[in-house]
Amino acid sequence: MQFLPTDSLTITTSLDAPTVKQRLTSLIEPPQTYLLGTRPPQQAPYSGNVVGSYLEFSRPVSALRNRYAPFVSGHIDTDKERTITTFEFHPNTLTQAGLLMLLIFTIGSTILMVASLFTGEALSGFMIMPYLGAGLFYAIHRSVYRAEVQRDKQLLSGVLLDMPEPERPHQKPSKPQEPHE
Repeated sequence: MQFLPTDSLTITTSLDAPTVKQRLTSLIEPPQTYLLGTRPPQQAPYSGNVVGSYLEFSRPVSALRNRYAPFVSGHIDTDKERTITTFEFHPNTLTQAGLLMLLIFTIGSTILMVASLFTGEALSGFMIMPYLGAGLFYAIHRSVYRAEVQRDKQLLSGVLLDMPEPERPHQKPSKPQEPHE
């Protein structure tokens, strides 16, 4: 089992490579710096770079959401009459820092427990609390991160496989159509 969760997605489609690249490029805007919470809502869902057949992007982190949004790298390959797009999902820097702090906290708690055993102090039942807290913190990190990865997988699959796209929260709802008579 890995401490830092990673995931991958491979999409094979009959579209040609320039079409796949154009569809993915329409979702990615160049990286820009915004103050927290001031990102305009009509922008592309991802920010990053597209260089040749290599992609690097992530959802911008705002003040209230996307703290667990993964960093995505990808590659577009062609094979005879099909295009194979491979994506790798990794935790963003903020998530990695949180998990590193969790690891340091757990190691520190273990050192203190071992030191108290050598000094002859009795261990209380509360000594298990740092481990329970660390386990709960890690489970929350991992489950929210997995949900964000699934959201990205659905969006990328929908764009490349012509699946209906779920309504994104930052998009304005489309106008209702008039009933046909």
